[in-house]
Amino acid sequence: MSDSGRTPPENWFKGSAASHPGRIFVQWPVHLRHYPTKPLLYVLGMVASVALAWLVSWWFLAALPVVLFFIWRYVSMLPARAYYGCLNPAVVICEQPFLLAVYTDLTTGYEPHPVIKICRSPRPKGDYPVGTRMPTVSMYYGDFSSPSLDNFIPVLVACYTSNRRDINDAEMRLEREYWDGLEEVLAEVPRPYRPGLYNVSMCIGPADGQHVVAREGQPDVVMVPDDDETMKRAMEQARATVGQFLDALANPQPGCEAFAVKAQIRDGDESEFLWINRLRFDGTHIYGQVNNEPLIVTKAKLGQKVRLKPSRVCDWIYAENGEMVGGFTTRVLTDDFPA
Repeated sequence: MSDSGRTPPENWFKGSAASHPGRIFVQWPVHLRHYPTKPLLYVLGMVASVALAWLVSWWFLAALPVVLFFIWRYVSMLPARAYYGCLNPAVVICEQPFLLAVYTDLTTGYEPHPVIKICRSPRPKGDYPVGTRMPTVSMYYGDFSSPSLDNFIPVLVACYTSNRRDINDAEMRLEREYWDGLEEVLAEVPRPYRPGLYNVSMCIGPADGQHVVAREGQPDVVMVPDDDETMKRAMEQARATVGQFLDALANPQPGCEAFAVKAQIRDGDESEFLWINRLRFDGTHIYGQVNNEPLIVTKAKLGQKVRLKPSRVCDWIYAENGEMVGGFTTRVLTDDFPA
């Protein structure tokens, strides 16, 4: 249980979650008021199936299970979309018709692909003049093995719920850089505004250049630009001291445990940095097992046994009496690495 006793819905999206999940609990009357078409069609389909079976032929009842399946799928997945979908900033750009400009990054972790989507939206109750900032929750579509996705569909948080605490919380979880940046990149979209997807020149949000992919049941994956100088220095420091790590691994002192190394695993043109634990060193090679589920490469699996030379290690870590030793790249991601 969480969120004041409310239970999060089941995650239907293969255990994945957005880097900024919406965490919105659907109020069905609110959502149906704003998006009545699909559920109305489902109900009409169910009524038509029963009516035709009664008036024409019982064979029409064969359509009823299909309609019921789609109703079940809709009722099951909508709460997951609102809770696990990606929280994105939007601003009202026209009142009649009610138009939003919504920002997101369509990257799958390779290269940034920032876009603005101009789209129509149902208008929630209340006064929303041009310039009003409104949080949205989005679902994404496309090939997740490609450098970027094709499209996204945002829904206003206020079209999911009228709970002001949830709406305000969603707005506050989008840092000020998102809201200020949205207004800046919106200037690149041609006027008059027309619905569509528009590429923009820069990513917005916190200026650390990192892109986080959250995964339920697995550690978050943090995408860092290849030219990140701090991360480069962290890896250089880890490589320069890997001998110290191997000595500690070969002759562990009391209180030293949880030895692991990070290495770059290549799979064709793709590569990914993975942690490897359960280590053994024979003087030439390090042997161990992959300790996290890969996100990009497919040749490596969680728990797979691997062998590598010490020269391939780009980070190392172990615990000494509960304190972290090494973990240079980890310190970069937690802002604990010296500038």
